[in-house]
Amino acid sequence: MNQENKIEIPSMEVEPKPEKRKPGRPRKVQAAPEVAISGDVGMVDVRMTVPLHEGDLGYCSRHVDTQLTAKQARAMKRMLIGLQRRGITIGERREPVKSGADVVRYLLDQIPEP
Repeated sequence: MNQENKIEIPSMEVEPKPEKRKPGRPRKVQAAPEVAISGDVGMVDVRMTVPLHEGDLGYCSRHVDTQLTAKQARAMKRMLIGLQRRGITIGERREPVKSGADVVRYLLDQIPEP
């Protein structure tokens, strides 16, 4: 058989479609902190004077939606890793700290009720 009689047949294998992502959005990867990040966890004594209202509070919203600055995001991540490494838990169920929202919950739990 000569070269002119050869026919190339394309592969019948299905190629996986590339994952569709929104442009510019980083992919969220949740890794165990002890594997993903190394380093020591220190303690910092932070003392703040926080103005607290003592009267009637009215309606109290239970939802917070915010955008952090880069500095605030780094501080929150440092606190998140530190709380995780110390085994800190939050809430009545004593669940481990898993997210930035849990860091905020932990901080608010430190404020005593009147």
